[in-house]
Amino acid sequence: MKQILILLIFFYPINLLAQGGMWTWMKGDSVVVNTVSPGNYGTLGVRDTANEIPGRYHCTYWTDTSGNFWVFGGQIFNVGELNDLWRYEPDSNIWTWMKGPQIVTNSAGSFGTLGVPAASNNPPAHALTSHAWTDKDNNLWMVHKRGDVWKYSIATNEWTWMNGYGIWNQPAVFGMQGVASPLNTPGIHSESKASWKDANDDLWMYNDGNIWRYSISTNMWTWLKGPGSGINLVNYGTMGVPAPTNQPVAGSVYNFW
Repeated sequence: MKQILILLIFFYPINLLAQGGMWTWMKGDSVVVNTVSPGNYGTLGVRDTANEIPGRYHCTYWTDTSGNFWVFGGQIFNVGELNDLWRYEPDSNIWTWMKGPQIVTNSAGSFGTLGVPAASNNPPAHALTSHAWTDKDNNLWMVHKRGDVWKYSIATNEWTWMNGYGIWNQPAVFGMQGVASPLNTPGIHSESKASWKDANDDLWMYNDGNIWRYSISTNMWTWLKGPGSGINLVNYGTMGVPAPTNQPVAGSVYNFW
């Protein structure tokens, strides 16, 4: 009896803890590994339970202030990069194709005029990266892998090209450390999503060892920390002690909070 009692004491609490978090398959096809779900676009802008986002890799994502999930771009292997925008409503379990072409019919996108929203604007296709934020006014922001800043207005369903030079292989322009400038840009980057928003609604990101801040109100970047265009010299300093000379390892994929 004592042996049985001991087993119950140690096993039962572990079993209770295991019930604390469980996965539920909410939406999407049950597909074999390495098989792409083709999805179902339905009608642009129309909610429908039959809508289904195609399977993709390394897309950009947001949560808006209403708790809806948004997805842009990504890559379908052996097909190409995408530039479609989708909204998923957790309460109704419905996907809606909101913007952009199906699959890769217009991967070049349409920049329009810098700073001017338009229904025809759409970012170029991309994958493997994107820093993304939701501002206090429920607009979705992202830095395209080529370095351009885009804003999507949920209220008007329009994209705006806000900042950047609109060219491929856009080099970074660091300017002076700590000084904002309309010429500054983080340039091209890959496989990095480490981004934050502060209490002033400024947008921050960490990329290739550098910390950048984008001000929505001034539409300018500031390079704040890191090696700039130079070699990233890692410096751990003393564990637990902040110092202006401390510098993390540069890389491409990060965890962030």
